[in-house]
Amino acid sequence: MDTLRRRPINKAAYEQLDRRWKKILKRGKRIESLDPRRLHKFRIAAKKLRYASEFFKDVFPGRGTARRRKQFVGCLKMLQDALGDLNDIRVNIGVTRDLVHRRSSKASGGSLAFTGGRVSGREEARRVRTMKAAQAAFARFRQTESFWG
Repeated sequence: MDTLRRRPINKAAYEQLDRRWKKILKRGKRIESLDPRRLHKFRIAAKKLRYASEFFKDVFPGRGTARRRKQFVGCLKMLQDALGDLNDIRVNIGVTRDLVHRRSSKASGGSLAFTGGRVSGREEARRVRTMKAAQAAFARFRQTESFWG
């Protein structure tokens, strides 16, 4: 523990940011094949890198660095938002399915099932568009220059 306290902050920040960045680059290569749990973990990893980027912003001073950091965090935010939308869609479909299954024994089961099918269909179509947006956000993020290097 004493050794960690004596390390220069810029070295610790560099290692932390670089490690998190590489993790996102690795996971994002297969974004379309990630299951919902892994997509959620990917989103959390993006969030951690974004927070770390903002936390360590004063460690890497300069106008050029600030400009690169702003672009980096902006691309990361777009990725994080798309991944968050994918998670919301998954939850919406699951809640709708559960609601229809619980209520289908009642008299309104047919109309509820129909409505549930429409909602699920809409969310599935939105999922396809949102996955494309997430892939595009990742491609843009991948091309963005790190601000700490």
